[in-house]
Amino acid sequence: MSEAERFWKKGYAVIENCLDPSQLAFARAAMEAAARAQELEVHDGLRPHKGQHRNAEDQYSPVAAELLLRALKPSFEALIASPLKETYAFWRIYHHGGLLFKHVDRAACEISATVAIASEPDGILWPIHVEDLAGRTTGIELRPGAAMLYQGHKIPHWRDEFTGTRQSQLFLHYVLRDGEFAGLEFDGYGADPLNRSPVS
Repeated sequence: MSEAERFWKKGYAVIENCLDPSQLAFARAAMEAAARAQELEVHDGLRPHKGQHRNAEDQYSPVAAELLLRALKPSFEALIASPLKETYAFWRIYHHGGLLFKHVDRAACEISATVAIASEPDGILWPIHVEDLAGRTTGIELRPGAAMLYQGHKIPHWRDEFTGTRQSQLFLHYVLRDGEFAGLEFDGYGADPLNRSPVS
């Protein structure tokens, strides 16, 4: 069975060294800069975001993440043997006690990657749990730079309570170029992902 066939049968694949060292350093520095500048939206334990997570802060479509969204698309297309369209990028920093509740993603996340960027203290691994297309549950530990590519709108995924200090995570979202959600390219906005004017 090919790598692509395994992905479509299980619903996900793990990619070690998805980011090379320079990309990983770039992503970590950009996230830390955004946090220092207070550009991230905070979701504390009293206000979980849309019922999906708590004790975290995140940002929609940061420029640095959008660059990685485009840069990594060819390798993801090769893995799944299907062409993709970009929808959006996202990043999140979880803090001690953070949770990701069990959920599936919206249609714009038809093909998604969650990429580990950094953990504090160094070396702590925080599993992401997935329920594959056959109903089997697996906990996956991703080292910094590794990713899980998955069918976001079909695969339930979640994380138990975080016992470390800080976990930085990058999310890259796509739709199939010739699929039913192709119209959600750039998340339904204009062709320029930095110009968030709705498509007319």
